[in-house]
Order: sequence, then structure tokens, then C-alpha cells
Amino acid sequence: MRRGIVISNLVVFFITVMLSSCGKNCPGFPDMFMEFIPYQNDETLWFVNENEDTVCWKCMYKWKQHSEYLEWNCKCLCAPRYADIIFNTDCNEEIKLSISIERYDSWYDPGKTNLLESAIWVNWTGYDDPSNVLYCQTSPTFSCMDDVVQITHPVDTLLFASLDATIIDSVCVVLGRGVVSFKRIADGSKFQIE
Repeated sequence: MRRGIVISNLVVFFITVMLSSCGKNCPGFPDMFMEFIPYQNDETLWFVNENEDTVCWKCMYKWKQHSEYLEWNCKCLCAPRYADIIFNTDCNEEIKLSISIERYDSWYDPGKTNLLESAIWVNWTGYDDPSNVLYCQTSPTFSCMDDVVQITHPVDTLLFASLDATIIDSVCVVLGRGVVSFKRIADGSKFQIE
């Protein structure tokens, strides 16, 4: 009788340990891609066009997804990994740049993935609905295995564009430099970083 109780307790103990240890580690957004947005809160960017007109963007908020552990009782699928930065402009606009890795998960495909799910939302300050969304047109290709990222096709420039833009129709972002240029719809002028 006593032996049966000990065996039952051991079975319960091992099942508890197995269930509590079953889960998934989801990596954070990789530091190497944070170099596309190398800014700090309250940092101001100045852009100038060919007519010497200037526009400033002020960094209001920067966020990066950190690693997380998903418990055993969930589906154990990692959500997309992403980083966000929000700028307010002196033209009464809010610009949110979101860099997203849709398939950053070793369970899904340890093979190739990219940043093509990234986008920029532009809207007038104080409005919830974006006036336009610019989608990423270029991306490095890379392999992901846990927290290790291996670049398989290097691209250091993300080009964002939209055919139905109402405020800004293209933005160029360079690794290590950040936003280097954008084109405004109103006058068709291209602004470059000063």
C-alpha cells in the first residue's frame, strides 16, 4: 500500500514537472535591426529640400519587443517580432515606423525570412485613422534560429512607398543612419536629412 502511494506521488511529480517545463521561448527583436532606427526619445531630425525649406521630426516614443516565455497551456506560437518608433513633425503629422519580422520563429521555418511586413503609418496629429500607409519594398533576407540571425542576402536600405498616399509617398531608411529622405505629396519635393 505504501509503495503504491510513493509511486503515485512520483507519477504526479513527474507529470507536473513535464507540464510546467513545456513552453516556448520567443526571442526579442534583434539588436542588429534596431540600427534602422538609431534614435533616442526627444531627438530631433532636420530635413531640407532643394528650395531650402526645412521640416523637423521629433522622436516621441521608441519601443522594442523583448524576449518572452510562452507557458505550456498556450499554443506556443511566437507572435511577430517588431520595433516601433513614433515621430511628431512640425507639420502637425504623426509618423509611426514599425519594423516587423513576421516569421521570426524556429518552429515555423529556420530558413529565410525578411522585413517586408514593416510599414510606416502617417496621420495628422490627434487623429486615430492613418491618412496613408507606406509598405516596405526592400529587405535583407536572413535566417533565424532562436536569437541568432544570419544575413543571407544583405540589404542595408528599406524603401517604404505607397501609390495612394495623401501626405508622404516614400521614405528611405538606411541601416546605421535611420531615415535619410522622404517625399511630400503636396509639392512633390524630396527632403534629405541635414
